[in-house]
Amino acid sequence: MKNILKFLTALSFLMMAFTAEASIFKKQRTEEYLQNEKVSTDPFGFMTEIFRIKKNVNRTLSEEGLRARDYQLVGVTLYAKSRRGRGKATLVVGEDSDQRRVRKAPNGIWSGFEMDSMRVIHWDLTDNPGEAREGAWQLRFNGKLKIAHVEIHLRSKMRIVRMPLGNKMLGTSNQSETDRIKIKQMLNNRGISPRDYNLKAVRVLAKSKGGNGKAKLMIGQSNRGTKAVKKAPQGNFQKNQPVTFNRINWLGLNEEAQGQRWQIHFRGNNKGKRLVVVLKPLDEDF
Repeated sequence: MKNILKFLTALSFLMMAFTAEASIFKKQRTEEYLQNEKVSTDPFGFMTEIFRIKKNVNRTLSEEGLRARDYQLVGVTLYAKSRRGRGKATLVVGEDSDQRRVRKAPNGIWSGFEMDSMRVIHWDLTDNPGEAREGAWQLRFNGKLKIAHVEIHLRSKMRIVRMPLGNKMLGTSNQSETDRIKIKQMLNNRGISPRDYNLKAVRVLAKSKGGNGKAKLMIGQSNRGTKAVKKAPQGNFQKNQPVTFNRINWLGLNEEAQGQRWQIHFRGNNKGKRLVVVLKPLDEDF
């Protein structure tokens, strides 16, 4: 049998195609690993296969400029079955461990990876979440197992701020005060001091009348990316329902507030619905 560690690298990079675009803007996120994998060790614990949760979460999050330390581990869900009902799965978080028995398939079928043949084993860490700096996050397996997949449930430690734009018209033929969103000013108006945070991601819900709009994120004097502002997905520029706006994202940021403006500049005939920013506290203990 191939060691789990040998296939994790390939699996993890495949998992980077997950919905990264949306996940950073959510307080809770779930990552999936170990899809349709076999484990074969002795059932008595003399041989153990180890899935290193933190290492693989770090690899998955790296595309967004994030690390496991930006999240808490709040749960693990394993979908698996054992050949003879003597399999074991142990979750290790720091100095704590919790071993569970992996039983035979409920329908008695060993072959295949169909979900109705899997046992569901869940570790709920909501009240005592795992912190990345406090030690290992691991799943350890013993016995002959088949794993449909494992879900890693994470809770963001970052601050996600959603601010309405009031269906404001954005963009003119010249660079005037009406065609830019001043992010730091909006945060200050809500009693949030930007100097206490780094800017990790920005999303604006916007649409353009003709489909030719442009939006660029300016950090200081640097352009962090110019994005197209498309027509309304539902084809109606006048409607103000959220479903008629496009999501425009800037990810993988790590911008300091000190001495720098955070602004979005618009060109064209655009309308804005909402601004969402993800802020990482500068606290040393974060």
